Amino acid sequence: MKLAGKPDILAIAYQQGLVEDCKTGRKKNSDFYQVLIYLLLVPVSIQKGKGLDLRGRFNPDRVMEIQSNQVDEAFKE
Repeated sequence: MKLAGKPDILAIAYQQGLVEDCKTGRKKNSDFYQVLIYLLLVPVSIQKGKGLDLRGRFNPDRVMEIQSNQVDEAFKE
């Protein structure tokens, strides 16, 4: 399987990172999972992302916050 894409914003300060994906249009279930995938892959695919305390968010009609602990073993399977 091949994945492609990148978050719209990766903000880093003080060992914390914010992964943000800006959305237009209607909210989709895939928006949430897309940000979870970014939270999973940023630490292993972007040098500056290693060791960060990450959180994510997206905003289809309101800002949805996602914590990195939501990338759990069940999601990885």
